[in-house]
Amino acid sequence: MTEEKKSFIVYTDWKEYFDDVSDAELGRLFKALFSYALEGVEPEFTGAMRPIFRMMRNCLIRDGAKWEEKCRRNSENGRKGALAKAENMRRALANSANAKNAPANLADSESVNDSVNDSGSESESVKDREKGGFAASASPSPSPSLALGEYCNVFISQEDYNSLTEEFGKTRADNAIEEISEYCDSVGKTYKNWKAAIRRWIKRDDRASEPAGKPRPNYHRSDAPSYDLDDFMKLALTSTDIWEAQQGRYGEEDDLSLPKI
Repeated sequence: MTEEKKSFIVYTDWKEYFDDVSDAELGRLFKALFSYALEGVEPEFTGAMRPIFRMMRNCLIRDGAKWEEKCRRNSENGRKGALAKAENMRRALANSANAKNAPANLADSESVNDSVNDSGSESESVKDREKGGFAASASPSPSPSLALGEYCNVFISQEDYNSLTEEFGKTRADNAIEEISEYCDSVGKTYKNWKAAIRRWIKRDDRASEPAGKPRPNYHRSDAPSYDLDDFMKLALTSTDIWEAQQGRYGEEDDLSLPKI
């Protein structure tokens, strides 16, 4: 048995085997089981104790193999997680370095162009650019990305980060960034638009925090009168009696309308 394992399992269905031996023999069986688990020493039993101990020994061997396999899988998963975290850190450092070098490269390029223009000599690339109708000035460099979150895998510009903190507050924005960082690192996911993902994450948390059982709005008129069938029948009979009474009083040739009820 492995020396790292500090315990073993005793199954309840062993009781039916223990009922066939005395208490003294049961004590010997358990002492032998501990000796086997710790030192690998297998005793010599006779009679009914031999098959009982072999059954217990086989359970220990089977459980030990399962435990070692579980340890191997955990170790492999931990190694993969460490490699993924190291790769995320490498990418974050590379993005930060590129963001820092972008303004310097742009300044160097503008300095070289100014020197060429002042001396009156133009390079072949400048002539081609002018022929093609392109502007001589360099295009502005993109805003540098910040590598945020616990795992440095949430990439967002300073402008977008400032916009989120102004809209939702710094605490809510930072909490959402930390949750997204942990989620993306655990499942290996990334987003095309990190700002939109963070906004959606915060709004989802807002919906989840709404109290349960909130009454739905009532779109029916609360002051509308209600009638049952008996009310309608009484109204119809009353209107008919009044109309017949008027017909008998004034005659059928008179055009009389029903009174309003």
